[in-house]
Amino acid sequence: MELLKNFKIKTVIGLSLIGCSLGFFLSGCGGKSDFLLSQYRERNLVKDSEGNQYKIVYKSKFPHGYGCSIFLYKSFDKGKTWTKLSTVKIPDDYLTYVIEESDLCISSNDTFYFVCARGKVIFSKSVDKGKTWSKAKVVYDRKGIWQPVIFVDSQDVIYILCGSMLFTSYDGGKTWTEPKAIRSGNDPFFCEGEKGIIYLTYVTGKRQNIIFLSYSKDRGKSWHTETTGELPVMVKEPYITFAGRSIYLIFQGVRPTISHLIPGSKLDYHVYYLKSDDEGKSWSKMTRLKEKGGGG
Repeated sequence: MELLKNFKIKTVIGLSLIGCSLGFFLSGCGGKSDFLLSQYRERNLVKDSEGNQYKIVYKSKFPHGYGCSIFLYKSFDKGKTWTKLSTVKIPDDYLTYVIEESDLCISSNDTFYFVCARGKVIFSKSVDKGKTWSKAKVVYDRKGIWQPVIFVDSQDVIYILCGSMLFTSYDGGKTWTEPKAIRSGNDPFFCEGEKGIIYLTYVTGKRQNIIFLSYSKDRGKSWHTETTGELPVMVKEPYITFAGRSIYLIFQGVRPTISHLIPGSKLDYHVYYLKSDDEGKSWSKMTRLKEKGGGG
């Protein structure tokens, strides 16, 4: 009898915890839609452990020189105002950064990692929240470089993706692996899921309507790829978030019409999501996310 009583107590507690988790996700900020939209809006924010935000700002050296000066700016008030914090010093080669192509990320211990690319892939880091920067290191100096993205996982493994080439560092950026070929695409995005699985999403296809999901279970040594197949919308900026064992793939999509061929016409993008419970092998139907009250 006592055993049955304890079983009932544990069952009630377990169901209560599950209910709380589901309640948080489904009600969240007024509903699952609001919760996922909130997650999606913050996908590109660079924040430290105290919630302060950071961004890279370029200032052209013209007419006094070539290229751009690169600065790190900080916001204490959620992006309302910004203050220049430091200069990111990289080799003075205007071919390297005449075009503003760079990325910034922060590890769990507030170490900053920076990459810029044009002709060369250049890496630098800061261990004092962006006040000073390490001597810039050239990771790769051949052609075929564009749209650099940098990411650091929970084990401080650093990933740099440029075009279709992936570079990985397991020692804080001192040394880097030879480039690993990854299927190229637009709007790449990294994130880390359960059990240290690293996910990379990107968009490709003649109509820009296919999202690829690559993932690694061994910290970037090997990769496997799944795809959504062709979607009925043109896609940009895919993003991944998680709820239990489910993967939510959130993205912006638009259904082009003849009217969009008119010069100056604006594409009316909406936010959608797909859900997968089997690591991206299969996906739910595409669902549009809407603000509470019916807004898009």
